[in-house]
Amino acid sequence: MGWSFRKYAKLGPFRLNFSKSGISASFGIKGLRISAGRRGTFVSLGSNGIYYRQKISNKGTYNRVQNIRPPDDLVESDLQPHTITTADLDNVTDVDSQAFINELESKAKKRPLFKILGLWPSIILIAYSFINSREQAKVDDQYKEVFQITKKSVLIRDLPSKQGAILYKARQGHILEVAGKDTLGWQKVYLTDSKVNFGYVRGNLGKLRKQLKKRGYISSTIRKEFLIDNIILFIGLTMWCVALYKNDLRRKTLEIYYSVDREIEALHKKFLEFFREFADSDKVWQKLHKRNVHDTKYHAGALQLVSRAPVLGVYLSKNPLPHFKTNISIPAIILRNTEIYFFPERIILKREHEFGTVPYKNLKITKSDVRFIEQEIVPADATIVDHTWKYLNKNGDPDMRFNYNPRIPICRYTDYEFESDSGLNEVITTSKRNGMDKFTEFIKVIGVST
Repeated sequence: MGWSFRKYAKLGPFRLNFSKSGISASFGIKGLRISAGRRGTFVSLGSNGIYYRQKISNKGTYNRVQNIRPPDDLVESDLQPHTITTADLDNVTDVDSQAFINELESKAKKRPLFKILGLWPSIILIAYSFINSREQAKVDDQYKEVFQITKKSVLIRDLPSKQGAILYKARQGHILEVAGKDTLGWQKVYLTDSKVNFGYVRGNLGKLRKQLKKRGYISSTIRKEFLIDNIILFIGLTMWCVALYKNDLRRKTLEIYYSVDREIEALHKKFLEFFREFADSDKVWQKLHKRNVHDTKYHAGALQLVSRAPVLGVYLSKNPLPHFKTNISIPAIILRNTEIYFFPERIILKREHEFGTVPYKNLKITKSDVRFIEQEIVPADATIVDHTWKYLNKNGDPDMRFNYNPRIPICRYTDYEFESDSGLNEVITTSKRNGMDKFTEFIKVIGVST
């Protein structure tokens, strides 16, 4: 089923202390062993160490980092661009985690046989069989006999005689429905424009013809001899689709089960609690670009223009794959071009079907308070520290040459820069000051301890 290797690291027992001055801890791992398994990866966390049992598969391929277009309001001539983004994920992953990343990529890239060989072919076969098992019967069209006037002006009388009273005059081309047989050269017709129901017209003043009264339709019924065949076909295809679906689950499912002792379980609950505090921030952004400003008076006095985008999602629990199974909650931050998943011992990065990982011991998190000139809606938990004007004079007063020159608040936000020597580079900003402090400090403690 694969291969195995062993690596041992000498680390002490795990202890975590909370105080006003911060968080401190020691974290111990007796050893680490990766070996072949049939179902996935199994991890034991506790004072006796961490034990991995992982299924190994071939390494996948990787995509390039996507280029991000800066906002249109940035003045290219005034700025020197700097893009903030993580490098190729194959460069980010450390050697010790490559086997696990290969397994993630292998599962993500497996094509679903259920849809390709099961669902769509079954729909086509059932539709084809249904169409060919029906017999059609056409109902004939219905016609009525009419009398069409061929003379310029014709008198319609109430009796088949010239002595009959004139009901009205019909002109050439007028069509009257026949009400009875010819009577002594007079044609009986139905009248719609008269107080009486029918009248008489001379037969030589027009001609008889047939006119469509009701269009026939086509009825369709299933032939009895095909009914049983269709039922058998449907049952067979259903069983085939179910088998393919179960096979896809087996091929695409990756399982990671954590077996933790009480101490580690309590620490993981704290880990989730700190992430929940971060998730409560009213606004969370991802920084994409930053550019220096040469002429600050046209940019509300800002020394830099920052291109940012709201993060696409902050989840208390989200799995990196649809068929990923685990027994713990995995917090996640979904950025514009990268997804970050916070496992107990490392972060997993995802771009489409490509993955990378950075252990917490190799992760650098830098915190910095920033003053941001907020030209959008001020978040509810933001701290406003000052105000400025959209267009400024050198002395800081508003430039009166502009009719529209609004007063803009300056907010104090907190930046968290996630870096690693292998190429991780993402900056997350919280509208709440120090909104991610406890969570990042917790990660740092784990990283230092390991």
